[in-house]
Amino acid sequence: ADLTNCRRWITRSDRMGTDPFGQQTVRAMMHPGYQNADYTSPAGPIDPWLSVLSVVSEDDDDPICVMANLSMHYFGGGAFSADYFGEVARQLELRFGTKQSPSSKFVGIMSQGTSGDLHWMDYSNPRQDITRQQYAQRVTDRILNAQASIKHRSDLTLAMEEKRLTIDRRVPSLGRREWARPINAARLDQPPRNRAEVYAQQAEWIHENPTAEVVLQAIRIGELGVTAIPNEVYGITGLKLKRQ
Repeated sequence: ADLTNCRRWITRSDRMGTDPFGQQTVRAMMHPGYQNADYTSPAGPIDPWLSVLSVVSEDDDDPICVMANLSMHYFGGGAFSADYFGEVARQLELRFGTKQSPSSKFVGIMSQGTSGDLHWMDYSNPRQDITRQQYAQRVTDRILNAQASIKHRSDLTLAMEEKRLTIDRRVPSLGRREWARPINAARLDQPPRNRAEVYAQQAEWIHENPTAEVVLQAIRIGELGVTAIPNEVYGITGLKLKRQ
């Protein structure tokens, strides 16, 4: 729980924000800032699970792969990179790579859980002075502690299922499309330059594309279940999946 926090906070009723359509409706916001008095509390629960899957050779127990999963969105910092996911994978490979022959290839994987509203920043307290590498080391330390306690088995059965669902999008009303039409017309072929233009462009696009295909996957390894779902799903969805 010390590695992830809810980044979406509820706005005070007398500090409600204005939405892209000019209405004062905004009751929650991502990244409110540290100890911001305009916000009251996180808008949802965190998913504190750190899950670890370890695969070793049946012949000599040499590590083959360690995969971990944590519901934390990304660390951030402006650089184009694999973020803390890549840092953790690299640290795992440095840790386990020394145990292997040159011909073997250990794979470290850090995967992202349901974290659309979860982030490392704790906005209820003052800002932390921490780097992406330091955060990745904290995550790696927890993974190594968990991996050391795993009892590997060779009698596990495997199964997988995939479903592709066609779902209806929530389409814009006629009034919303009328609001968007002059904004899109004035923008011409230029990309959106502000929030109102983004929403106007999306209103027209969603009207023209009212359905979407969603891919859902479930993998079973013995008694372990691994589920995969697209989009920036909130932490409460992960908690519900794990409970079920």
